[in-house]
Amino acid sequence: MVVFTQIGSRKQFICTFERPSAFLAGAVLALLSLWACFCLLTLSQTKPGSCKCSQPNSASKLQYDPPISTFYDDPSLGYSIEKPIENWDQKRQAWLKMHPSFKPKSHEVRVFIVTGSQSAPCDGPTGDHYLLRTYRNKVDYCRIHGYDIFYNNVLLDSKMTGGWGKLPAIRAALHGPTDQTALAYLLWKEHYSWLGKKMLIETRYYLEGYWIVIIDTLMNITERYLEIEKMEGMLRRRHAEKVSERYGVLREPLLKDSGNERGSWRRPFVTHFAGCQPCIGKRTRNPSFTLEGCRNAMNKALNFADNQVLRNHGFVHPSLLDSSVVSSISFDYLL
Repeated sequence: MVVFTQIGSRKQFICTFERPSAFLAGAVLALLSLWACFCLLTLSQTKPGSCKCSQPNSASKLQYDPPISTFYDDPSLGYSIEKPIENWDQKRQAWLKMHPSFKPKSHEVRVFIVTGSQSAPCDGPTGDHYLLRTYRNKVDYCRIHGYDIFYNNVLLDSKMTGGWGKLPAIRAALHGPTDQTALAYLLWKEHYSWLGKKMLIETRYYLEGYWIVIIDTLMNITERYLEIEKMEGMLRRRHAEKVSERYGVLREPLLKDSGNERGSWRRPFVTHFAGCQPCIGKRTRNPSFTLEGCRNAMNKALNFADNQVLRNHGFVHPSLLDSSVVSSISFDYLL
């Protein structure tokens, strides 16, 4: 206001105060001018890369794909396992630069689970049932922990049958979400260059989880965990499934004496039914156990895992051998 009124005489300056409407208009104009100057100063101090205006929000990021050429547009790049990918890290970084919402955070733990089954129906009458239940078990795990999962039931390479069929599936799956595809190729072709003829053996963690060793310990494990929950009421608190990891962290100090090796009373991470082959349905590869024994053991393991999911919804299998029966859990339960 002062700047504009000083163009004329002092008399005009005084008269401005004598006209309320003119004074108000001048005040508004001055405030708008100051606001414009402040905005220009702020924009001049903002780094070009810090503007997030053009980046998609979380609701639309799955539909955002700019029409700029990436490695996906390279006709020489294939998904099959026999051909390595060159300069993969650079190509992946270029793609993530155009899709910043998919770039992993420095503190983020990312796990991608690849699983599958044969393309044809099982010969055994209950084989497909157990394949479905084991797949559901993996889906539950991924949902609770926020992981992605890829399921495949197609033989992607006719030369790699049986157990080898997993490698092409891993290669294709990791290529799709632009993660470290080179890992599958390194495990298959280049492992001698960084590992030689050595084999790494883990002795302090029972990762393989052979079912013969684990099945008979499940009831004891359940009882040990219930003893812990009797001592720590916070672990019995009702909570949303999305925050289940929080209660795993609370439980961990109480498991310090459980161990991680074979014979531990910690809940097994993996229960491996090697030799059972439920899809065949006529015989087992190992003559020391029967199909009926395999089915009972699989029911126990699956229901044991299922109880950890159902408890978040207020139910539990009272018998690990009976998959069809559940009972409700009372508030602040103590089974």
